[in-house]
Amino acid sequence: MIRYVTLTANKTIDKISNNEFDGATKIFVDSDKEATLIYSPYLCWVDDNGVVHIPNDSPVPAFQKQIADLQTKLTDSQNESQRLIKQLNQSNSDNDNLKKQVDSLSQGQMQLLSQIAQLKGGTK
Repeated sequence: MIRYVTLTANKTIDKISNNEFDGATKIFVDSDKEATLIYSPYLCWVDDNGVVHIPNDSPVPAFQKQIADLQTKLTDSQNESQRLIKQLNQSNSDNDNLKKQVDSLSQGQMQLLSQIAQLKGGTK
């Protein structure tokens, strides 16, 4: 994101704006670092080449932490969903195999009943 800033004597950010203004320096900041720049500009500085530096250990705004936590929960939920889908598919496959076995046993029973009936009929 492009922002416009004024710098202090030691190159830390004094003011920040979305719009260009007199005395502003144009900078670019990655969207994942933008919240820190906006909420804690005093932690950021600009080098002689106009590159913005934001400390890796700078505090993360609460909403960014919440977003990261929700993204983690979403990933965990998606993984659990995939695991359950695989389990369901396996259960369906097992069910189909059991149905085939029951059908086969039923046919065998029908054949046995038919043979028993024929044998009983022939002994009268």
